[in-house]
Amino acid sequence: MKKLVPALIALALLALGGCKSGMLYADMREIDQLELIRTVGLDASGADVTATAASGMRVGEGSPTVLENTSPTVARSMRLMQNYSSKKYIFYGHVKYLLIGEGAARAGLGKFLDYVERSVELRLSTGLLIVKDGTANELIRLTSTESESTAELLASLEKDVRLMSESRVCSCGEAAESLAESGTALVAAVRTERGDDGWRLASAGYAVLKDGRLAAFIDTDTARAVNLLTGEVEGDVTEVPDGRGGLAALRVTSGKSSFDAEFCEGEPSRIIVDVRVKANIEELRGGADPYSPDELAFLERELASLEASRIERALGLMRELECDYLGIGGKLRLRHPVKIDRLAGRLAESLAGAETEVRVEANIERTYDLGAPLRTDGGDG
Repeated sequence: MKKLVPALIALALLALGGCKSGMLYADMREIDQLELIRTVGLDASGADVTATAASGMRVGEGSPTVLENTSPTVARSMRLMQNYSSKKYIFYGHVKYLLIGEGAARAGLGKFLDYVERSVELRLSTGLLIVKDGTANELIRLTSTESESTAELLASLEKDVRLMSESRVCSCGEAAESLAESGTALVAAVRTERGDDGWRLASAGYAVLKDGRLAAFIDTDTARAVNLLTGEVEGDVTEVPDGRGGLAALRVTSGKSSFDAEFCEGEPSRIIVDVRVKANIEELRGGADPYSPDELAFLERELASLEASRIERALGLMRELECDYLGIGGKLRLRHPVKIDRLAGRLAESLAGAETEVRVEANIERTYDLGAPLRTDGGDG
């Protein structure tokens, strides 16, 4: 055994020394040889797949690189784009966003998510978005300019939608896990719109996936209710009447929801949704007195009514699609485990057949001294 150890060490050193490049990793590449892809778009073209890849900003080299290829498989489309790159190697290890065109999403995302799961380059942490009213190829080509890349615009949009509670960008891994567990998932939707200074990205709310396919879109207003019910609220400025012919701008700062159900012959007959919303007054456009208990109570009732209307729309779509994209079944299982488990395999359909009762309580906590005279003497006021 003592003779064997030195022999193995010598053999290992011989293998390292015999490397022609003199390096431990023969496949190492210089950074200037790599085309660093930051955004990938996938579209369906009949039986084929069109893949579009865009780099980030290229310092000193002008606009981002945009490549595309159409082939029978995602893997071949991605690989053949190498033929059109001026760089020696296309590198997909830094892809931040995966865009799926609406047509491809309606046909089914299974093969795309399966490719990401099996890929040795793409990561499951890659952000997933569905393109509403268009293709991923169109979006990437319209938004890749000399001054900005699609990846930079998507990163900015991702922050904005969280701050405005218009949606939330989930990862490919999160979407795949949700589809595997419940057959449904919520994915952020995006669209292009024409502005004064060219094309730009805008939130399109959520895309609802059912059984691996795009089933419907949720507009940004209703998406705020979705975020409220799923605990994803980070900030939502909304306007309500102030009771004096003006408007009050309220910032929703948090929301908590709970779910219960009534049953009849083993089936849920009524779903009860209780929501508590907290908000601050940010601006008053009218003569309302924020320090009047009656007028403050009026604003709270208006906010509660608005949120209840949004929630009803979100629940109505759930019933229409027979798709529990809000995860209500899992929350009801905590209260009624035996009854819910008996509905295994048809829970979404059972929930869709139940009536809903939405109860919202709104509380305005801060007024930020609205209406108080401003001090000009440098005091704290």
